[in-house]
Amino acid sequence: TCPTCRGTGQRVEEYCGTCGGRGLNQKTKQIKVTIPPGVEPGNKLRVRGEGDAGPNGGPAGDLYIFLNVKDDPTFRREGPEIYSDATISYLDAITGASVKTPVVD
Repeated sequence: TCPTCRGTGQRVEEYCGTCGGRGLNQKTKQIKVTIPPGVEPGNKLRVRGEGDAGPNGGPAGDLYIFLNVKDDPTFRREGPEIYSDATISYLDAITGASVKTPVVD
């Protein structure tokens, strides 16, 4: 590969000094991403047009976000089902009782 044009076939007459001759300036920004309901660990979201800039002024690629879901101290998931544990006394277990338990609202 040619060290002057780095294989692009174009010669830069004057370097700007901010991009290191790559033709791109690296910036970071924050975007708002909506997480759909029911995601599971390992799911990925694609955000179109928010990836790296395309070569030679082409369109930007896509950003992929891989999701990790934290364990919840109150609920656990098994597939699409949500479980909550309740501790009851032996007497309540054999005679029946009403208990309050948290639910997902």
